[in-house]
Amino acid sequence: MGRRFFQIGARFGGPCVMAAAATSILLAQQVRTTVTTPSGGQITVTAQSPAELDDAVRRAVSSFEAGRAAGLAAAQGAAPPRNTPPLKTGTSQIRGQIVGTNGLPLREASVIVSGSELGGSKTVTTEADGRYAFDNLPAGHFAVTAVKPNFIQLNYGQADPYDVTRLIDLAAGQRVDGVNIALPRGGVIAGRVLDEYGEPVTDLQVVPMRKLYSQGQLQPMPTGRAAMTNDIGEYRIFGLPPGQYFVSVTAHPVITSSDDVERRTGYAPTYYPSTPVFANAVPVTVGAGETVNGIDLSLVVTRLATISGSVLSSLSATPRAGNVTAFSRAGNTAALNGSPVRSDGTFTVAPLPPGDYVLRATMMTPLPSPLPTAPGFATRAPDSSEILIGYASVNGADVAGVVLTPLRRVNVTGRIVFDALNGRQPQSSMIRLNILPRSTEATLALVGQPITINPDFSFQVAVPAAEIAFRALVAMPEWVVKTIKIGNLDVTDSGVDLRNAQDITVEVELTNHPPEITGTVTGASGEPLKEFTILALPEDRQLWIPDSRLVVTVRSDAQGRYRIRTLPPGRYFIVVVDNRQTVNVLDPDFLDHMRARAASFSLTDGEVKTLDLRFAPTR
Repeated sequence: MGRRFFQIGARFGGPCVMAAAATSILLAQQVRTTVTTPSGGQITVTAQSPAELDDAVRRAVSSFEAGRAAGLAAAQGAAPPRNTPPLKTGTSQIRGQIVGTNGLPLREASVIVSGSELGGSKTVTTEADGRYAFDNLPAGHFAVTAVKPNFIQLNYGQADPYDVTRLIDLAAGQRVDGVNIALPRGGVIAGRVLDEYGEPVTDLQVVPMRKLYSQGQLQPMPTGRAAMTNDIGEYRIFGLPPGQYFVSVTAHPVITSSDDVERRTGYAPTYYPSTPVFANAVPVTVGAGETVNGIDLSLVVTRLATISGSVLSSLSATPRAGNVTAFSRAGNTAALNGSPVRSDGTFTVAPLPPGDYVLRATMMTPLPSPLPTAPGFATRAPDSSEILIGYASVNGADVAGVVLTPLRRVNVTGRIVFDALNGRQPQSSMIRLNILPRSTEATLALVGQPITINPDFSFQVAVPAAEIAFRALVAMPEWVVKTIKIGNLDVTDSGVDLRNAQDITVEVELTNHPPEITGTVTGASGEPLKEFTILALPEDRQLWIPDSRLVVTVRSDAQGRYRIRTLPPGRYFIVVVDNRQTVNVLDPDFLDHMRARAASFSLTDGEVKTLDLRFAPTR
């Protein structure tokens, strides 16, 4: 998880217009849209989240036109530019074997070696005896990863995905043998998908989901590989790491008509055990290598409806190229659909199951003229865009007359103030203030640009009238956030709901004498450790907000000490994590895993505390 991407599929098409039709659909959590480029090509762009779709479209259009230019240049004899530097080489080698936890060799497993000294990664495939070899490696520090379908991906040194990765130190000309990895077989969830008559349903995608932190709160997110139902409705999701999963399926709508009266029926997104409401879904617990059978789902029949309306853009009275997508206000728990904006500014989104929706239109201005076709031209993305928002509730009947308008903005004025004990005060250019989303509306409307701090430490910005949070960072490590307030309301960690707010004034207070925790770490035998990571988080699980100051990871310094200066007064857990362990603060299972072996401590205002810790691996 956490990896975000877009995919491009392209073909050359009709005339050079940006106002061509665009079609969008969201499967699971990804959103996909098809647009026409300035040169007349059509591209399909997939982004991992709605918030990233606009940027993905711009990059995809630019990439498409750049590729087109490279093709034109190649046709005229010019060599296309090379953007990827070659991997670095040397005289070092790594040898090892990939086996299952039963000790049997795993053939045709992919083995990846990566490291900064290499400048990227190399991949080889194991032989019939599970052995592999990397030659011509430079000196440096490397991680080795083994991947094979049906098995859980692990790095060298790991017994489970939360365990420590052991780095391999290679000197010039050195050969390291015995870099062996034992892969546990992944868990399996299997069952059948049936319709309302108990008949099997084929060719449906069944998706495993987990609750992960997003927008500052736990939300169901697709994770792991999906599966398709076969001819008797059976599915089998494999290769799952141990954990709790929610199983979901979304069926295509069935549209029928009779006696000139259209009757549209379909299936609502369904969660195990056959409920259309995610809150009523039951998690499935899967152990390492465990197969959980009998996770059957019966699709829930519902009436599908359309949402139609118009857009009112402030960019121009003339309708512009745009696309409307419907998002569930419940988060990533329902199927979504989309529609292009017609030339008269109207749209129709269909079909949709019952639910509360946010409709988002992305309106783009066309380029003033076609891009030149001569070699060496500079590509351009669309000049500007605007996001419009509307709301609708669907309960089987079509909804008409929905008007999408620019999301109301709240003018924020503020100032940075300082609680200084002594020392130099940071310059305004050293302070960065960001706005983070805390709701679907905010996610769809925020553009992610930092706020400019004026030389007098004042700032002004217009933000969406939605649930947001402020975050401040200072390029001088001795200065940290003490409080962020709107009047007398402290919103430092909680964020603020601006849906009913007018203009507001924000005060960001920075301090250079916050509460502080420092200390050292010793190993199981009492030896001092030099390289480690410290994770601190509140005892109150409700405060596990990963993008806040309350969940903190810090690295040891050159002297083997750690220092935490961002936590407000409160009660916390603290635990040592090896530097080579994957730290995923978005995953509550990981945080629970670490909390189980953490120490607790309290912190008061202005307190400086020393906590020397001991690191004892659990295996």
